[in-house]
Amino acid sequence: MEGNTQKQLISKLQFKNFEPGEFTDRQNRTYEETISLIEAFPWEQQRDHLKVDLTNPSITLEGPDNDFLKLAVFRGGLNLILFANYYHQAKGKVLIMSKGNNEFWFGPFDNPERFDKKEIGQVTLYENSGRSLTSGFARIEIKFKDARCVNISNLLIERRALLDKLFEYPIKNVSAGFPSIPLSSSTPS
Repeated sequence: MEGNTQKQLISKLQFKNFEPGEFTDRQNRTYEETISLIEAFPWEQQRDHLKVDLTNPSITLEGPDNDFLKLAVFRGGLNLILFANYYHQAKGKVLIMSKGNNEFWFGPFDNPERFDKKEIGQVTLYENSGRSLTSGFARIEIKFKDARCVNISNLLIERRALLDKLFEYPIKNVSAGFPSIPLSSSTPS
């Protein structure tokens, strides 16, 4: 047989003790290989002592357009969770920020934009503070005095760590069922 023309997707595994963004066994797989991977995943063992969070035991399938489907263990079983919005907005981005320096950089990994904390007009934390499948998601919106705006997903940096770096600025808290990231304001403008 000459060459495999069967369509493949990238799949990768995440276990309950992994950090956000940490995966293993990332590779292209055919449909049949992906089904075998799902069936062989240790769902029951990974559910034991589970703490519901963004890094739940899972298999993530990546599509050709930076979209993905995450099959994850949550309370009571396997759920299909679509994290496309957060993943798309965090993929390929970098945030370089410290508490003691007013300058910070955010944007594409190879060309982040420079910002100045002294130009911040408003910091808003959007999160679901209730008990639900989306309670692990948060985004922080930073609006600058010149009307620029950036949204930083907690897939890129844990929300508390980012808020600690912005401790000098008042934080407005907004409760949101699913705090999605607006496409137009997630990239520095």
